[in-house]
Amino acid sequence: MKVLNGIDHLEDAKSLLKGKSIGLITNSAGVNADLVHDTKIFQKLDFHIETLLAPEHGIWGNIPAGEIVNDGIDRITGLPVSSLYNDERKNLSKEVIGKLDIIVYDIQDVGSRFYTYISLLKNVMNDCKNTGLSLLILDRINPLGSQVEGNILKKDYFSYVGTAALPQRYGLTVGELSRLFDSEIGLKDKLHILKVLNWDRNKVIPETGLVFMPPSPNIPNFETALAYTGLCLLEGTSISEGRGTTLPFLQFGAPFIKADILAKELNRLKLPSVIFTPAFFTPTFSKYKGEICEGVKLHITDYYKYQPVETGFRILYTLKHLYEDDFKLLPREKNSKHSFFTLLTGTKLFTEENTDIEELIENFKRDSETFDNIRKQYLLYQEE
Repeated sequence: MKVLNGIDHLEDAKSLLKGKSIGLITNSAGVNADLVHDTKIFQKLDFHIETLLAPEHGIWGNIPAGEIVNDGIDRITGLPVSSLYNDERKNLSKEVIGKLDIIVYDIQDVGSRFYTYISLLKNVMNDCKNTGLSLLILDRINPLGSQVEGNILKKDYFSYVGTAALPQRYGLTVGELSRLFDSEIGLKDKLHILKVLNWDRNKVIPETGLVFMPPSPNIPNFETALAYTGLCLLEGTSISEGRGTTLPFLQFGAPFIKADILAKELNRLKLPSVIFTPAFFTPTFSKYKGEICEGVKLHITDYYKYQPVETGFRILYTLKHLYEDDFKLLPREKNSKHSFFTLLTGTKLFTEENTDIEELIENFKRDSETFDNIRKQYLLYQEE
């Protein structure tokens, strides 16, 4: 049977949406199985969208990472757009709240803790709790399936790139995440989830027949999303994570790296289901813009056996060992007591405590097992 995300059977939410004033959180990946955008589906069913609510990267996914998204009028739909990602706010404005009966969230997640769309989700849930608005999640599959990997984020490290006590790869859909968040927020019967149908939760997106639509500018395909779960950590270092190239997160490097040496050292580790080859690139933006970098490309050979978090940390240890004088963490975030790297990793084991890699991986495995047990009470789709 065909896998159906929530948007694919939106008519089943008719009792919630008919005659209501709707604020729709969506972007360019908000499409059904036939690649029809959700705004058209709402229109066809005569559900009234009062305003579009824009996440990071904007409604059409064209705004670079970290840049503010402005309010305005969407050219394609003619609908007003209210930003949920600018300097003044990452929440619903009072003006918008006053016009709405219900918020609908239809965003494709990538299953990684630092992806900001789940921080937006938590913020909106709090807004709904404070104002009495209802929230409908149009659930979507987790493209990375159900596997859990990484350390559980401690509260001291919470930020917009890590909003809850989750591991780096948490193995939940956004609908399931909303249930976990709601254990503290307490929306209760104001939280509604239109479930995914016919999905084996262990299946990654290439095995489902669904098309992977890029949910943000630097996650163009499924392989990138999988690699991002571990290689996003490079964003907090002096290593280019491949932004400004055609292979973000699938290649990385810096002007001080020797590509052949690094590829040889990483292949010597014999990490599961990944091969490294030398890479040479010149970023057109972001770190080392216009400079020739050497590094490696990742070639993932088995989506199920590849371990992105462990791979990411073993890469970090290798880089630190080979390029001790040049490998640096970026400066501390403004208005934060932690560096961006520490906010991403959620641990000081690698930095201040200089923990052995094998001990770090064992710590992470214990955290993964702990979270795997915690999440069971929030599952909407049972494990096969």
